[in-house]
Amino acid sequence: MAEQTTPLAAMLDAFDSARGEEMDGVWAFSASWALLMRDVDVALVVEGLRDALDVVRETQESPAELFGTGREHADALYEQWLAEGRLVLDDGVTTWRDAVVVGLWMSVLFAAALVVLLVVRDQAGTDELLRAGAISLVVGLGASFGQAAWSRRHRGSTLGADVLADARWSIELTEILRSRYAMSGRRVRTIIAEAQHHVAESGRTVEEEFGTPREYAARFAPDLARRARWMSGAFAALAILAAIQLVDGFDWTATAMTAICCWWAVREHRNALRHRAGGR
Repeated sequence: MAEQTTPLAAMLDAFDSARGEEMDGVWAFSASWALLMRDVDVALVVEGLRDALDVVRETQESPAELFGTGREHADALYEQWLAEGRLVLDDGVTTWRDAVVVGLWMSVLFAAALVVLLVVRDQAGTDELLRAGAISLVVGLGASFGQAAWSRRHRGSTLGADVLADARWSIELTEILRSRYAMSGRRVRTIIAEAQHHVAESGRTVEEEFGTPREYAARFAPDLARRARWMSGAFAALAILAAIQLVDGFDWTATAMTAICCWWAVREHRNALRHRAGGR
C-alpha cells in the first residue's frame, strides 16, 4: 500500500527533488512554517509554494537566490494575498477531537522540558515526575481547549429565521473578525458600518455586494500585533500563577514552569512589537 502523505509534505518533498538539494526543502519548510504560524490556510500555503517550485524547476536556481529567505518569501506572499483579497485563514483547532490531540502534544513537549530540568537537577523522583505530568496536562489541554472554544465562536451562533439576512451577515462577520482576525471591537464596528452604508446607497444586500462574511473578511489583515499582545498577557498570567507556588519555598517544577511561561510571554511581546512596526 502506498504511503499516505499530506499535500504540504508532498510539496516539501518536491522541493527536495527539484534540484536534488535538500536545502531547498529546508527553505520551503521555513516559508511554510512562517505562513502557518500566521494561521494561513494550508491549501493557500501549498498554492504559494507551488508557484515558487515551478520557478525553481524552470531556472534550476535555489529558491533563496530567487526569492530571498523562506521568511522573506512568506512575508511577500502574505502581503500579496492580502492586497489581492485572497488571504484565507485556517479555522485552527475547531473540533474537540483536534483539541485533545493538539493538547496532548503540547503536554508532551511541556513535560519533556520539565523532565529534562528535573533530571539535570537530580530531582526526578516519582512525586516530582507525577507533578510535572499533571501540570503539563493542565497547561497543554487547557490551552488547546481554550483555543478551540475561541476558534468555534463564529460557528456557534444559532440565529433564528426571523433575523434579517443583512443582520445575520453582519453578526457572522463580526464574530469572524473578532475571533479569527483578533480585531478590536472599535475596528469591527467601523468595518460593519462602512459596509452597511455602502449597501444602503447601492440598494443591494450585503452578500450581493461583498460576498459571504468569510469572503469579505479576506479583504482585511488580521491584527497580528493585538493577537500577540493577548498571548503575551496570557503567558505572563501563567508565569505569575506558577511563581505563586514559590512563596512557600523553592521548587524546581514551579521554577521551570515560571521560566518557560516568561520566555513565551517575552517572545510574544517581541512579536507584537515587530508586527506593530510592520503595520500588522
